[in-house]
Amino acid sequence: MAQPHKAGGAESAELAGAVHGGNLRARLVPALVSWILIGYAVVLCAGVWGYAVLRIHGDYDDTLEAARRRLRNNSITLEAQIEAMLNDGVGAAVAASNELEVGGTLRASGDSRLTATLTHMLTGGDYVRALFLGDATRFVSVSRSGPPVAGDAPNWLQPALTQKSGESWAGAPLRTPGAATLVPIARRTPLGGGREAWAGALFDLSNLAAVYRQTTPAGGFGVFATDGTPLLLISSDPVQESRLQRGGADVPRGIGDSELFQRILRGRGPGVLEGVNPYSGKNSLVAYDPVPGFPMLAAAARALDVALEPWRERERNTLLTAAAVTILVIGTTLLLNHFIRALRRRELQYRTLFNNAGFGAFVLEDQHFIEANRTSAAMFGVADPRELMALTPWDVSPPKQPDGGASEARARERIRAALAQGTARFEWLHKRLSSGEAFWAEVELAALDAAGKSLTLAVVHDVTERKHLDAERERVVNELQELAGTLVHLQDDERRRIGRELHDTTGQLLAALELKLDRLARAKEGSEAEQRAKLRECVELAHQCSAEIRTASYLLHPPLLDEIGLLSALRWLADGLRQRSEIETTLDLPQSMERLPREHELALFRIAQEALTNVHRHSMSPTVSIRLAQHADRVVLEIADAGRGILAGSGAGRVEEAGALGVGLAGMRERMRQLGGTLSVFSSPTGTTVRAELKSAAHTASHTDRLAG
Repeated sequence: MAQPHKAGGAESAELAGAVHGGNLRARLVPALVSWILIGYAVVLCAGVWGYAVLRIHGDYDDTLEAARRRLRNNSITLEAQIEAMLNDGVGAAVAASNELEVGGTLRASGDSRLTATLTHMLTGGDYVRALFLGDATRFVSVSRSGPPVAGDAPNWLQPALTQKSGESWAGAPLRTPGAATLVPIARRTPLGGGREAWAGALFDLSNLAAVYRQTTPAGGFGVFATDGTPLLLISSDPVQESRLQRGGADVPRGIGDSELFQRILRGRGPGVLEGVNPYSGKNSLVAYDPVPGFPMLAAAARALDVALEPWRERERNTLLTAAAVTILVIGTTLLLNHFIRALRRRELQYRTLFNNAGFGAFVLEDQHFIEANRTSAAMFGVADPRELMALTPWDVSPPKQPDGGASEARARERIRAALAQGTARFEWLHKRLSSGEAFWAEVELAALDAAGKSLTLAVVHDVTERKHLDAERERVVNELQELAGTLVHLQDDERRRIGRELHDTTGQLLAALELKLDRLARAKEGSEAEQRAKLRECVELAHQCSAEIRTASYLLHPPLLDEIGLLSALRWLADGLRQRSEIETTLDLPQSMERLPREHELALFRIAQEALTNVHRHSMSPTVSIRLAQHADRVVLEIADAGRGILAGSGAGRVEEAGALGVGLAGMRERMRQLGGTLSVFSSPTGTTVRAELKSAAHTASHTDRLAG
């Protein structure tokens, strides 16, 4: 009896120890959790304030850098506009000087010739108010608003005449009665005999002021000569603008002696500096750009305190946010126990939503299902989600996926990818367990590694219907593309037939009519003058009709294209454009080239024809160039003009919109696609380039074989 008694005592002692241990854990765990939460709150608050300090410092640097970039962009834009204006004005005056080809002095050329040439060159924008040409002996000027002026050089040009070095000159602004302030700018130009003159223009820069005044709040812009003379001052501050316009005693006449301007001159190039603005007296950021070829520079300035004002606002917000987060962390720590108790209620709600979701959802532990909702059960053809438990993704999939890979191997790869990246999204071929029917599904995986086990949440959408719609849409698109190709070929064949008939039948008949009328006119030479005049009109009309029909037949299908080849057809096309317009046409064609397939030559000819028609009708370009190059693997055709571009005001870039291309070029693009080539259109405010590229015959044959396959 003693032995069993000992055993019972041991069991009682073990039970008592377990109860004591459980009570101890019940007392220690809450206290430990409380201290952990306090430590967590302290660390989090320290991290919040550390992050706030780093963010404020980094935001300061970023704000300053962004302000520099904005000012730099403004100065670059202003410099580019000034340079373009100078090219319109000074460039026109220099061109006039070159056209005169005078020798010795200007006086030898005669005032009428000088003024006529300058007036002819005065074609720039309204900002070019006058062009002038002058030396020590003579000065001639023409303007938009008054008669030409000829005589001795004016006082404002004397600094340029005495300037010993430098190829260009910018004078002080001139205040004219009843007009805007004008700035004289000129460039040296040779007269022959070792003498020189100054060719330049008077510029009204007030239009720039109207544009830039609204650009940057509390900012300023300026154009300065390299000696510090202000040529244009702009301020977006109304008070400062009024002060600059009045030009009081407190407004510097020149800033050549200012420390900031001296630093700019020492920079010898574009840049951004920080210093005291000589006009506002405030510490400012100043971006500057020299004007190439002229003793001038463009500058944009902004007060530093204004540039940093957004940063100060964000600094206050960051500090307030850090304080709010600190309060939130403390409150969260106090309420965390409440949230933990609410977690179990949330879990029940989650399970309800999980089971009622309209998409399939299940959870995998490693590779086995451990949880699934009712939608998954219906999708996979089982009555109860529990029937999916312990199955694997490849158990509900066909043995192989459409790419030929085994479903098991592919599924393991997807799960590993989701574990490595956190998420994965792909399409997968499943099967219904009840019928074995395969169906497509879109699967989204979200995975994590928990305590050495991989947990994966899978969301499955049945996309069988969408797949059917995509296949049908692709079939329709392919049929439409085939139809488009057929229509293009039918159009070419019909053009060829009409052109042949016009040339061979109607053209011949009209030629015969022309001969008969001509004979009749000669036979009637003794008749009345009125009858002879009518007969001559008939002959002329018949001749004109024959010419029009020949032109139409050539345009529909030029015989040169079939008989001699693409090079001769392009030369014929360029000659026709020269005769019908004043557009200067430049050809850059190889001396000879191998004949291309008929469809290729016809496509390239039609593209050139359509592009040249657009240049003639719409571009307003004075020139156009046609370039054709044959490489080892491709043929490239380019038609480039110097007109106004396809989409006015949209900047430079590739044109993709069908509406912008028009029906003709859009049809050519489809024709090139049918032949395995490409058609690109690049447009800018200074011109448009149409580029067609076709693969060589061998490459095209392989492309055609692939399409046929």
